[in-house]
Amino acid sequence: MDEQQELRDQLDVQTGSNDLIYATIGIFAIIVFVLMLLVRVGATTIDQLKVDLDQSAQVQARQGEELDKTKSQRDTAERERDDAIHEGEQLVKKIDELEGQAIATKGVSIAIACDQTGSMANVLARLRAVLLAIAEMFPMATDNFNIGVVLYGNGPRVTFPLQRIKQIDQDGGDSLAELQDFATQMKCAGGQADIGLAVAEAMEMLDAAPNSDKSRQLLMVCGDVSHGECVHHGPGDDDKLVRTVAAWATASGKHRRVLGLHTGVETHPARAFYERLGQANQESGFGSDPAEIFKSIFAASFGK
Repeated sequence: MDEQQELRDQLDVQTGSNDLIYATIGIFAIIVFVLMLLVRVGATTIDQLKVDLDQSAQVQARQGEELDKTKSQRDTAERERDDAIHEGEQLVKKIDELEGQAIATKGVSIAIACDQTGSMANVLARLRAVLLAIAEMFPMATDNFNIGVVLYGNGPRVTFPLQRIKQIDQDGGDSLAELQDFATQMKCAGGQADIGLAVAEAMEMLDAAPNSDKSRQLLMVCGDVSHGECVHHGPGDDDKLVRTVAAWATASGKHRRVLGLHTGVETHPARAFYERLGQANQESGFGSDPAEIFKSIFAASFGK
């Protein structure tokens, strides 16, 4: 019996040792598996981190380029605005020479219809500076100054309804700020230039202008193409619009004139269309240099 008991004890010890060995091997295997998993995950995480860092660097680089571009555009716009204001100050001093004092007392209303398609980016930048200068200078020349703007492409027109712009001491600068806000947000919208409806809207603005039977009214049409760019217009639409504008300009009892401004290449067929707009009546005019926009508007507003 003692021998059998001793044998059983030895078997129990051996079995316990084997269990301990197997358990140790199992734990070791688990540890090795976990370590391998951590190494694998760590490598993946590092690779992903590198990708994320590269993408972040690229985004920051693009943002830096955009900021530089925006700053450059803002600096250019500010320079153009300052130049236009300086030019305006010199011209305002010459109102008497232009015999514009009598006109100033009766008031001036301006409606501008301008193409805002992609090819007009530089012209819009110039017009933006001119509007900012006009907003500050013209109320100094006349107490009754009104202006409206229609930007047109082949999408919805962007409009600043004709309204009076007052001197800062009259309304705290509210009307000036409205026009400035509109001007700073002007941008190209692409597409084709659908000019007819825009010019009609600009003329309607002037028809509804205050004191319209006595004040000077100026319609400026600015672009580098005419109806020919739009597929839904026919070859006779240019002639029709020219006749409509001429009838508006020569209406009895009105003091109206038209400024046609062609900003495209000199050989473009549309140039003749803008020249004809500038012949709407004896007082109307034509231009082709965007740098002369302010002078042209000023002369048409206060000149003979």
